[in-house]
Amino acid sequence: MRRKRKPDFVVPMMVLLLCAGLSLPGCGETGEEAPAEPAATTAAASEPVETTVLHFDVSGMHCEGCANLLTSVVSRLDGVETCNVSYEDESAAVTVTDPALAETIIETITSAGEYTAELAEG
Repeated sequence: MRRKRKPDFVVPMMVLLLCAGLSLPGCGETGEEAPAEPAATTAAASEPVETTVLHFDVSGMHCEGCANLLTSVVSRLDGVETCNVSYEDESAAVTVTDPALAETIIETITSAGEYTAELAEG
């Protein structure tokens, strides 16, 4: 009995999608590029800004790509200095200039896909 052969375009199409930074169906990753680095400022021109680290419990991630996506979208928010989303720990640590950004961060995470987020206790 002769084996059916897969169409020749299946494997190259998958490679093309992955190389283009696009996700395969079912992951929730959109393949967005990381945000551009902010322009450097001189120390004399900028004053020290007081920051706060907010910790969130995040669920709904399927892979590291999901964590990278959330890091990217949260990092783009005004007032966010740094963002680190961990797939393994199902958490996010976000350094902000205004603690009132917590609700905005939660809304951003939940609107990025099938994710849920809440401010961590303690």
